[in-house]
Amino acid sequence: MKKIKTFMLLVSIISFVSSKKKQEKISNFNGQDTQIDLYLKECESNGFNGSLLIVKNDSIILNKGYGFANKKNSIPNTPETVFDICSVTKQFTGAAIVKLVEEGQLKVTDSLSQYFKDIPLDKREITIHHLLTHSAGFGHGIGNGDFDIFRKTFILKNYLAVSYVLNQE
Repeated sequence: MKKIKTFMLLVSIISFVSSKKKQEKISNFNGQDTQIDLYLKECESNGFNGSLLIVKNDSIILNKGYGFANKKNSIPNTPETVFDICSVTKQFTGAAIVKLVEEGQLKVTDSLSQYFKDIPLDKREITIHHLLTHSAGFGHGIGNGDFDIFRKTFILKNYLAVSYVLNQE
């Protein structure tokens, strides 16, 4: 929950700084990176911890960590710090699926069996809608830790109990 609050604080800060700068009608980032950096350093003194990347027209404006990734061991946040963002990606996945539906590339009524030919019988009728609404009957996650990295074949074999190996993408 603390990480979600930190993420929301970061989004609020970015929105606040962004809207304030729009009001000043500054057309470029000259000096703004310094102002944002100073603001976030001030937020650090109030307990803010996070990393920020600002990119404009393929140019990195600011890429810096603030506060601690691990306060107990005094490990600072850096641009490379990995954050557990939990379910934050769900709305992006949903938006991507809605876009594919609008483009006619899929339907939310499509079942998993349309995309995975050897899927187990008990999972063949699960639809994209079921996955989006978390009503497919799957448990809460897989793996042993927050940052486990899995190949698609592992997910299909172990999570869906599929016994074949797909080509790597």
